[in-house]
Amino acid sequence: MYPWFNKTFEKLQQRIVEQQLHHGLLFVADHGIGENEFINQLTKSLVCSTLNACGHCKGCLLFDAKSHPDIKRVESDKPSIGVDLIRS
Repeated sequence: MYPWFNKTFEKLQQRIVEQQLHHGLLFVADHGIGENEFINQLTKSLVCSTLNACGHCKGCLLFDAKSHPDIKRVESDKPSIGVDLIRS
């Protein structure tokens, strides 16, 4: 992960461990600054049995295979994500 995300990632990781993470997160970033890597690492931590994106547990393997039943990535080329896209 890129170093400019370290502080934010550590804060969110701590909230995961303490089970104090918000029920929903919205990420807004300029394209190409490593936002996808950050989001993927954080999401993988959420489904990991060790909460640390170990890469070996069932949750991590399902995430890597893009088949984890609890993960749904919603993206839009528009400036906002519409309600219909979220509902689908």
